[in-house]
Amino acid sequence: MNKFNFDIVIVGGGISGSYLAHKFTLKGLKTIILEKSNKLGGRLSTKSVGSNLADYGCQYLNPYTKELKKLVKLLEQKSLLNAVEIEPGKYVYVSSYGMNKIPQYLALGVPVITNELVKQIILRENRSCKVITKSLSLNTKLVVLTMPIKQVSSLLENSNIMIDSLPKSRYKNFYTSTFISRISQYKNIVNLNQDMPWICNNTLKGLRNKEVVYTVNFSDKISEDLAPLSSIDRKIKIKEILHNHEFTDVNHISSHYWKYAYNREQKNRNYIFDKKRNIGICGDSFSVGRVDGAVKSSELIFRKIISSL
Repeated sequence: MNKFNFDIVIVGGGISGSYLAHKFTLKGLKTIILEKSNKLGGRLSTKSVGSNLADYGCQYLNPYTKELKKLVKLLEQKSLLNAVEIEPGKYVYVSSYGMNKIPQYLALGVPVITNELVKQIILRENRSCKVITKSLSLNTKLVVLTMPIKQVSSLLENSNIMIDSLPKSRYKNFYTSTFISRISQYKNIVNLNQDMPWICNNTLKGLRNKEVVYTVNFSDKISEDLAPLSSIDRKIKIKEILHNHEFTDVNHISSHYWKYAYNREQKNRNYIFDKKRNIGICGDSFSVGRVDGAVKSSELIFRKIISSL
């Protein structure tokens, strides 16, 4: 009997984790994703707004690495992405049913356990690992960590595992809000102002909505003001801010705090693979950052792991 539950345990169900799971599964490796939140996607996140949808993390793909361009081509062939002219002469790729459909597609056929925070990794003498969560203990040949690097660092510290030269990442954090507004001065797909440095019309962007649904990211100052408020008071304050910026007839307001929204500046190493411990680390903390860096680092560590098996 095989003493391993899995060949590979992937920690993190965002674009990196789902991409790797897809690739490893195609190679016949028994793979599982452990995700601490209640759904797949990471920053490729979509939520319901009334009977409509809004992307409230990554809004579109604008690939410039060959790795992401190849993935976009595959997703376009599967009718999961389509090109949209986001501004005159600039075309990007969006998913009509939400950006979270991308990791969901990539994870098809892969066991996924959500609401499962990994607490510790135990290394064994035979170079295998035991992955410990609150409710699970999984034996695996190899572990790949795809979370933001601060979470990776915390898990390694809790596991008494020292890995040198972890990359440095400066993540942007802020509050974002989604809502329906029947009347607005903002007529483009993407608009910007000082208080809301990102205003996106999800419906105009191409999501299959019956109403006009917006996603806005708030400035550092407004995010700081929103942070100490209760959920009820925060909603009231957001509605007031939106009204002051000429959004009217606003409803279905919700908010989300992005602690690890995206890297401000990025040019790190592509990935880390400790062959002696059989631990890999990749994600958007590596390479060029954001989705391009996440996919590039995942593709390169995939090749490295396959060549070492």
